[in-house]
Amino acid sequence: MFTRPGHSIREFIEGKRVKHFKPLWLVAVLGALYGFL
Repeated sequence: MFTRPGHSIREFIEGKRVKHFKPLWLVAVLGALYGFL
């Protein structure tokens, strides 16, 4: 995702969300990691 963000975003928009994390779950994890730092 970090090497080709456009590719991931395009797949997500097209509905190929199986490989990707759910957006709210990802936000929750990033928030938790940020809280630990």
